[in-house]
Amino acid sequence: MHILSVWARPREPRPSATRSRISSSLTNRRGSAAIWRCGRLALAGALLLFLAARAPAQEAPSESAVANELCPVLTEEPVDPAIYADFRGERVFFCCPRCRREFLADPAAYLAHLPSAMQERLAAPAAEERAPAEEHDHSHPAGEPAHGAIASIAWIGKLHPLAVHFPIALLLLAALAELLAVRSGSERLAFAARFSLWGGAIGAVVAAALGWADALGVADWYSGFSARLLTIHRWTGTATALVAALTVLAAERALRAGSPRARRLYRAGLLLGALLVAVSGHLGASLIFGWDYLTR
Repeated sequence: MHILSVWARPREPRPSATRSRISSSLTNRRGSAAIWRCGRLALAGALLLFLAARAPAQEAPSESAVANELCPVLTEEPVDPAIYADFRGERVFFCCPRCRREFLADPAAYLAHLPSAMQERLAAPAAEERAPAEEHDHSHPAGEPAHGAIASIAWIGKLHPLAVHFPIALLLLAALAELLAVRSGSERLAFAARFSLWGGAIGAVVAAALGWADALGVADWYSGFSARLLTIHRWTGTATALVAALTVLAAERALRAGSPRARRLYRAGLLLGALLVAVSGHLGASLIFGWDYLTR
């Protein structure tokens, strides 16, 4: 009977197993707390980038200061006060950067579409009128035609709008998959996060390089607030590519060495990369559709 009572008595958990479970629980709690701390830091960084991008908007001319309310190229489109060109002492506004470029290439073809008061002022011969090709052409050094290597690089940069879709989708997917993996403990989701991160990082580096190449050909399309927006967009995209590459290194270190610190950096990098790529994508869309494209 004594033997049976001993056999039926519930066994006490081994001290080592208990310590292991406690340690695992503490590790998970610390990891979750670290993720939320990193998330708050990433959100604060994204907010600062958003405010930095919005600050130049105060320099854009007010609508009351716009001399022509309709674009002289697309005559039925209202102008964007942030897109303009100074021509013969007059500030002419446009609906998009492409219209600005077409106007500067052949102003005489569009002068008749401007208000009559502007036409009278512009009809007077300018004392010294520069050719459109001489007006701040940033696509090549002053006095030299765009040809050779610079023209080739600028042409390759036209692939930038196509390339940016991949890092945007993959980096956002990587952050979402890792978040779900942390909550569910799924190894498949953790693998999907690393796979998406690798693809997003490679795509971000390629897209950033193509973006700088594209700027050689389109920088002269923008002026004022739009020009500053282009600068912020380029550096935000570059920061996205750098953060994505560093996050890949942290992910591989966390996987191979099992470093908790590397894993926290990896997850923080995923959150920061997702926010950066979202901000950069918004700025790129603002360059094409206007800063207020979400509220129009």
